[in-house]
Amino acid sequence: MDNTVSVTVRKLEDLGDLLDSAVASGANNINSIQFDVADKTEALKEARAAAVKDAKAQAQELADTAGVKLGDIQTISFYDTLPVPYANTFGKGGGGGAAEAAAVPIQPAS
Repeated sequence: MDNTVSVTVRKLEDLGDLLDSAVASGANNINSIQFDVADKTEALKEARAAAVKDAKAQAQELADTAGVKLGDIQTISFYDTLPVPYANTFGKGGGGGAAEAAAVPIQPAS
């Protein structure tokens, strides 16, 4: 029997305890943990600016190598897609080893 549960955790430091509770309650297959931010508007703006800057640098490098000059930008394409969750199909049923006493460690990026 499968059940699908979607949970939003606002305090990342609580996620390990939440996962421990799920396992202690009988969950034996946890998939598709995804990390996101509530408002990614500014992060996306910065990412797009960085992408354009990087594309210009790469184009300039290619133009210099080819001995030509860059002209005006002709097209810009932007694809707003979501990442596809990865479903772990290996090791179904768990594997050996003793469970740690501490909560599942979750390390935020720096």
